Amino acid sequence: MTSLQQLNQDVLTLIFEELRPHYRLLPLSRTCHWLRDASAPVLFKYAGHGLNERILKQREKLFLPRAFWPHVRRMSLWCECRNPKDPLSATDEDPLCPVMNHRVVKEVLRNMPGLVQLSLQTGNFLKHGHGISWRRINFFLSLPTLREFELVDLCICPSLPDRPRVKSLAPISSFQYNLRDYRVPWKLPVEERALGLLLHALHNTLESLLLLAEPTPILTLSRLHWPRLRELRIFGQRWLIPDTPLISLFVNFPHLQTFVLALSDPEDRSEDALVIWPLRFDSSFPWPELQHLTLSQPSTKDAIYSHLPPTLQTLALRPWTHYCVREFVKQREPRQTPPSMFPLRTASTLRQVLRSVRIPALRTLELEYCADADEFMLLEDVASRFPNLDTIELHRYRLEEMMEVPLDELATMLRPLAQLRIAKLNLDYHARDPDMFCSCASTFARVCPSLQEVWVLFNDRKDAFLKWRRYYIGRSGNGDDGQVDISKYGDDYYAHRR
Repeated sequence: MTSLQQLNQDVLTLIFEELRPHYRLLPLSRTCHWLRDASAPVLFKYAGHGLNERILKQREKLFLPRAFWPHVRRMSLWCECRNPKDPLSATDEDPLCPVMNHRVVKEVLRNMPGLVQLSLQTGNFLKHGHGISWRRINFFLSLPTLREFELVDLCICPSLPDRPRVKSLAPISSFQYNLRDYRVPWKLPVEERALGLLLHALHNTLESLLLLAEPTPILTLSRLHWPRLRELRIFGQRWLIPDTPLISLFVNFPHLQTFVLALSDPEDRSEDALVIWPLRFDSSFPWPELQHLTLSQPSTKDAIYSHLPPTLQTLALRPWTHYCVREFVKQREPRQTPPSMFPLRTASTLRQVLRSVRIPALRTLELEYCADADEFMLLEDVASRFPNLDTIELHRYRLEEMMEVPLDELATMLRPLAQLRIAKLNLDYHARDPDMFCSCASTFARVCPSLQEVWVLFNDRKDAFLKWRRYYIGRSGNGDDGQVDISKYGDDYYAHRR
């Protein structure tokens, strides 16, 4: 043990961080008192706990022993207020979440001097409106060491006092207000007001912001100046007011590097409703440092594609909500009403849109489309226009009469991409045969010599989740005669908000 004790704390931390995944650090920490104390800052860096009123009564057993509270940097709390088996049958007499607003939660978090990140969520499908009081939101955001705050499926403020005031908040750098894609109601009147007050208080320090479009005060967002914001993600239904060109609402973000604007149109007006930059609208490109862009309704009438900067590394053109997620939720929660959605763009439409994009250095491209006669020409154009692609993600859907998936032809179109390492594929397989997924990965690996990984999307009905099945590709020998070995690495959950 002497040799370990001679190492400085930085080296020990690196060793412990390597051991922490898959619970390998825990057995080591139990070998002696010195190792337990030395590893505690890593072992208890992340903490999480489900909360209900029964648990909160057991104060001594709550969370962690008090001795380990100073080591916690990231805390996740989720309420267990409602039985998820029948989520829509109950209503809230009092919309405030009794556990998140409990005094014990406040006492514990106040005594975690190193807390940097706080995530509050519920795993149950509660009626929208179940949430956190204005006073408690102010408390969370005023914790002096807090820098990142996330609220998932909990209403930010079901009710407001007559004269709400914002306390002196910590310099929060990341704020995420993340709700379910399908909820009733879509927003509460007080949500927009509460968010407006918080955005006024936080806009000078925020570097990352994720919001749902429906409760977001868009006019407030557009009028504030955001000197430090690098990442902005907005998901949901397009607002009706203001009905001005979208690009004019996001000019006060001079240092934006990641911009995700994933919108659907609640009125089904026309595809022009989601055009970012109308062809005759006079403007200059407002985000010179942009690196990652996601847009939900690509259109040939949108001038933004001809103005994209050479700094761009990732371009994603996919509808909101993603078609695979929409169909998955309809199967899993048939009582939920999904938002309206324009028909999928065809391959020919995407081909016309991408003709305006001139960024040979692009590294990642994501496309979602309905296959038509121009599909192979679309992929051929992709390979010629973006020769430096490292990752491509294709969500390809078929017309009813197009039953076969032309694997060899699709892979051949991507063969010229000499730097392509990862192909993520959703090829609209009607069957869920693991052999079919492996065959897909094998075909792309055989045809595209640069590929190192192939991911295939599937609906895991056993766990009720969309997942990526990941295959690693091993190669031996040279050229087309070399041996290709495919090995399944594992399954990853599909993350549709990125």
